[in-house]
Amino acid sequence: MPTLPSPSNEDFPLRFQIADGLDRSGKHTVYNQPNTNTSTKSFILFCFKAIHIVNSSGKELWKNNCPNSPFSQRPIFLLAATENHDNIHQFMKDIINPETDQMKDQDFYFADDKHIFVDVVRSMFDGKMASILSGAGGASCQLCTTTQKELKDRDLILQGYPINRNISDAIQIFGELEDIDAFFSSPTNQRFNLTHQPLSTIDILPTSPSHSYTCIFRWFNLLVYQLNCNKLTWSPSSKEIKDSVVDVRTIVQEVTGLRIDQPDPKGGTTSTGGVARRACSNDSKFIECAMSLVKIDHRDSLCKLHTQLSVILRIINSDRKSIPKNWATFVQTPISLFFNPFPG
Repeated sequence: MPTLPSPSNEDFPLRFQIADGLDRSGKHTVYNQPNTNTSTKSFILFCFKAIHIVNSSGKELWKNNCPNSPFSQRPIFLLAATENHDNIHQFMKDIINPETDQMKDQDFYFADDKHIFVDVVRSMFDGKMASILSGAGGASCQLCTTTQKELKDRDLILQGYPINRNISDAIQIFGELEDIDAFFSSPTNQRFNLTHQPLSTIDILPTSPSHSYTCIFRWFNLLVYQLNCNKLTWSPSSKEIKDSVVDVRTIVQEVTGLRIDQPDPKGGTTSTGGVARRACSNDSKFIECAMSLVKIDHRDSLCKLHTQLSVILRIINSDRKSIPKNWATFVQTPISLFFNPFPG
C-alpha cells in the first residue's frame, strides 16, 4: 500500500475511513475436534481494511489502491461457530458494537492538538450475513422496504425503488416494542420486515463488488435459461427450464470453459465473483455463446442488456465520486430490454 505523505497543519482534522465485515467459511473438517463440545468445522472471520484518508477540506491524501486484495484485509478475530443469529449476537453486542460506537463518538490525537476521526463502513459480508446483522430476515431486499408484491409490479419496476432501508429506523422500531410476541406475529411488511433484533449499530452496505457481480450474473443466467427454451412466462422451476439449464451449462462450458451455476466440490457454486466478472466483461465469449442459444428475435436485446449491465457493474464498483448525468435513464434501459421478451 502507498505511504501516507506527512500532512500539514491545515490538513487537520483528518478523516480515516475503514470498512469492516464478517463472513463464514465452512467444511473445515481437518480442524474439527470431535472430543470437544464446540464444532470447529465452520469459522467466522471478522476483519477490516483501510479505504482512504481525507483532510479537513475533503481532499484525498491517501487511498488504498487494492482494497479488495486479501493482503489489504486485517483480521480482528476468528470464531469457531456457524452463521446464525445466536452465535453472532453475543460478540456483536459485547465486542464489535461498543468499539464501533466509541470510534464514532471519539476522535484520536495525532500529535499535539491534531485530531483524526475514524469513519466505519460495514460492507464486507454476503446476503445471509446482511439479513442477520440488519434483523430483516423477512426482507425481499436489504436496500429498500419493498414487498414481494411490489417487486412484481411492472409500473413500480419501471419507476424504480427508493433506497430507504437503514439501521437507525430498524433499531428504533425494535426498541419501541411493548409486546415482542405480538410484533413478530404481525405481517412482515407492517414491521419493517424485521424477524429479529438488529445486531449492527451502523448502516450495512450489502453491495460488495463480488456479490453485485454474482447476483447480476445469476439473474442474467436465469434469463438465458428462459429464452433458450423460448418460455416467455417467468417460471424458473418448470421442467422445460430445468432441461434448459442443463443444456446451457454444458454448451457454455464447452465453448468458453466457464462452469456456471454448478455445485462446487469445495462448497457453494461455481459462479464465483471471478467467473461472473469474466462473463460480464465486454470482450467475453460468454455473451456470444448465450446469444447463440436463444432465438434470433431475442439476440439483439440480450446483447444490449449484457452491455448495459456490464457498464452499470463497472460504474457502481469504481472509485467514482459522482454518477453520470443521465444515470437514471441509463439504468432504466436494462429494465425495458428485459420486458421486451417478457411482455406479460
